[in-house]
Amino acid sequence: MNGSARCAALLCLSWVLSLPVPEASATVLLEDGFDGTGVDMDKWCLADPGMVHGQSRMGLPPVIHDGMATFEHHTYDPENPGLFCLGSEIRSRRRDFYPDGPGREVIEIEVRTRFRTQGIGGVVGAAFLYMDEPDSTCCPQGLVSDEIDMEFLSNQIVVFPDHVGHHPVLAAYGDFCGQWYDGVHHWFTNPTVPGLNLQEFNIFKLRWRLDSVEWFWQSPDGTDVLLAATVNAVPDDPMALYLNTWASDDYWPLAWQRDMRPGSPDRACYFDVDYVRASCIPEPSATALVLWATSCLVGHRHPKRRNGRTRSQGGSLDDQPNDNQELRYRVPSR
Repeated sequence: MNGSARCAALLCLSWVLSLPVPEASATVLLEDGFDGTGVDMDKWCLADPGMVHGQSRMGLPPVIHDGMATFEHHTYDPENPGLFCLGSEIRSRRRDFYPDGPGREVIEIEVRTRFRTQGIGGVVGAAFLYMDEPDSTCCPQGLVSDEIDMEFLSNQIVVFPDHVGHHPVLAAYGDFCGQWYDGVHHWFTNPTVPGLNLQEFNIFKLRWRLDSVEWFWQSPDGTDVLLAATVNAVPDDPMALYLNTWASDDYWPLAWQRDMRPGSPDRACYFDVDYVRASCIPEPSATALVLWATSCLVGHRHPKRRNGRTRSQGGSLDDQPNDNQELRYRVPSR
C-alpha cells in the first residue's frame, strides 16, 4: 500500500469510527402499566401470604389504581397483631430472564417508582431479579442464590436525609450463600445521587450482561445517568422479576429503624410503581458493525440522522415512544 492509499485508508477508518453506533431494537419480554383494576395474574404471582421477610408478612397484594400499582406496608397485621408487620410482593410468572444471546446479550429492567414514606423509617421498597436453588453443600440454609437489586430505603429519606440527593441501594449476588460484602459473591453500593428525590417519580434501569451489571437513573432532562457498574458477583442463572415492600429487622442495620415495630396504632407507607418493563437488547456483533460501516463507505454517504440519532426501521424518531410502540435503545459502549 503506497502512502496515498494508506492515508486514504486512515481517513476512511477515522470517519467510520466517528459514525454513531447503529441502534439495537429491544424486544419486550414483560411489560405492565397497571392499567386494570387488579393484578394481572397472567403476568404475576402473589407472594405466599405466610412468607415473612424481615419483620413483614408478605400478605398484601398491591393495590392497582390510577394506572399504577401501590405496594402498601402496614405496622398492624390483623391476623397476627403485634407479631408481624404487613408487606406486599409480586413475582413475574416468567422466570427465564437471562442474557443468553445472540439477540439477548443484554437484559434490561426499567421501572418508574415513587416512595411515599409518610415520615416512616425502616421500610424497603424494591424492584429486583432473583432466583435460588437447593444446595446442601453450600451453606446452612441449603440455598444458593443469584440476585440484582434496586432498593430504596425510607430510612435514607426520613431518618438520615441527604439534601444533595437520595441514595438507592444497588447490589448484585452471584452464587451467593452468605458471603456478605465479599466483592465476589456479593457486590453492594449506596451512592448519593445529586438531584434524586425518591418521594417523586423516577425512572431506574438495570442492564445485565453475562459479564457485568449496570444501573442507571433517568435525570430530569431525560439523560440516562450511570449510577454504578460491576463485573463482580454477576449472576449466571435465569431469574424472575420481583416488586415488593417490607420492613427490615436489625439484621440489616442500614435499613432498620428502631421505632419500626409490628403493632397498633397502624402506620402505613406506600411504594408506587407506575410501570415496569423487562426487555432483551441485542448488541451489534463486530461483523454487523463492519458490514454497516462498509455500506456507509460504499454509498459515500452518512446514514440518515434525526435529532442526532441514527434512524432505525420501525417508525419516525420524531415520535415519542409509548406503551404501544417498540422502543429503541442505543447500546452503551462497554
